[in-house]
Amino acid sequence: MKKSKIVVLFILGFVLGALAAVGVYFLTVGEVAWQEYVETKLIPNVVLALSAISALCVAALPIISKIQVSVAKFNQATSDVNATVENGKKTDEKLAEQDQKIEAFSERFDRMEEMFNAGIASVKSAAENSEKILRLGFCNTEELVKKGYATEIEKVGAKNEQDEEET
Repeated sequence: MKKSKIVVLFILGFVLGALAAVGVYFLTVGEVAWQEYVETKLIPNVVLALSAISALCVAALPIISKIQVSVAKFNQATSDVNATVENGKKTDEKLAEQDQKIEAFSERFDRMEEMFNAGIASVKSAAENSEKILRLGFCNTEELVKKGYATEIEKVGAKNEQDEEET
């Protein structure tokens, strides 16, 4: 809008300057039939100039308004792009925070897994020791051996071991 005002002011200044130059010329030339000159030359030329300027203004106004609409749309698009960039930055920050949380959770999970495996290993070792103790205790009891229960206990232990080896 500033440029259009500058152009209009420039044209107006040019016209006023030309009129002033014409006035100075006629004042310095000498005697001129002013009334005849004004009626035959000056008024038609002024009317022609004003008509041309007003026609240019009328023709330029739709173009100027379209340019203003385009500039407004461009400014809106620019602000939309800037808003999208800001949202992208916020999203990147949030994703970085989530990555840190996931990494911390992964570390905690790994520690818990190690603790679980260590606990299971000790329970497994204790269970195996208990099984050996029970076998020794049941299989060496004279009454269980005589009645045949020790053999049955041995079969159950052997069956469980075969099942564990197959899996």
